Amino acid sequence: MVAVAVWFASFALPTIDMAGRGDAPGVVAALYALWVAPTVGILIDAGSIRGPDLPFALLMATYFPVLAIANLVVPLSLVPRFDLGRVRVVVAILASGVPLVPWPDLWRVLELASGERVRLEVGYFVWLLSFWLLVLASARVRRLESSRPGS
Repeated sequence: MVAVAVWFASFALPTIDMAGRGDAPGVVAALYALWVAPTVGILIDAGSIRGPDLPFALLMATYFPVLAIANLVVPLSLVPRFDLGRVRVVVAILASGVPLVPWPDLWRVLELASGERVRLEVGYFVWLLSFWLLVLASARVRRLESSRPGS
């Protein structure tokens, strides 16, 4: 329950400062993540992305929507019938990779001006913490269930 509460709180906090364009709250950041894939598709279709930028653009067009959709892992973890197992760990690792994204290259590929720096704000770290809390809680529950007599 703590992981879910932390996850909910992260959506109201600023998550990313994109080259001085202001802090995006978690909800807006999730929408941006879903915006990357269609934008890359349009640019590829128009012939704007080609050569060495194409694999990078496809990777980013996959990575960010997967992170946005990964938000479903937290509420689904409350449903007893869904055993998400290792999916929780995979999502937490994927979310941890956001600081490694080469943001200036992403801005260049998406043909956005003045995208030189990105500063991750508190909302991103709270959001990330919620995934790792979920991983730790599920590992603890599994350990407790396996140590019960008769298991």
